[in-house]
Amino acid sequence: MKIVLVINDMSVGGAQRVVSSLANYYLAIGNEVTVVTLQNLEVRYPLDKKIKQITLRSSILCKSFGKILFLPVFARELKKIIDIENPDKTLSFLVRSNLVHTLSKFFGNSKAINLSERTISSLYYGGGLKASIMKTLIKTLYPKADNILAISEGVKESLCSMHIDVSKINVVFNPV
Repeated sequence: MKIVLVINDMSVGGAQRVVSSLANYYLAIGNEVTVVTLQNLEVRYPLDKKIKQITLRSSILCKSFGKILFLPVFARELKKIIDIENPDKTLSFLVRSNLVHTLSKFFGNSKAINLSERTISSLYYGGGLKASIMKTLIKTLYPKADNILAISEGVKESLCSMHIDVSKINVVFNPV
């Protein structure tokens, strides 16, 4: 089976550790694995040399407000990568990558959109322009996903409070 995992970057963080663990595990059990990152930051969690690593060429736009403004550009490039890799399964991690992954559907990505959500309420329920924009994007795009994996009941509740169909949300506790 071919699997593509999508994440903002592979620097420090719990989601990055999970991607590293899953990618290495999937490879060890005989799958072909590609990790796609939105940004080119230092890799802090080891990936086996047999795991293909791709950073979006448009990652140079991931500065300040460009991280949000250029989501469609990232989505279009991700769709092209998915076309080339032709995976059986795709799974994205973290809000920005989840938004890009979901947006790729609008550019013709026909693969099932599977999202892994780590946290919602603490990041986007505050005030400010960025929080407001991100909350609107989550409410608009997450319902377009085929499946959403929440790492806790609390994350599931946060997603449901944003009017995301509960039948699309499954709780899968953090594997690390």
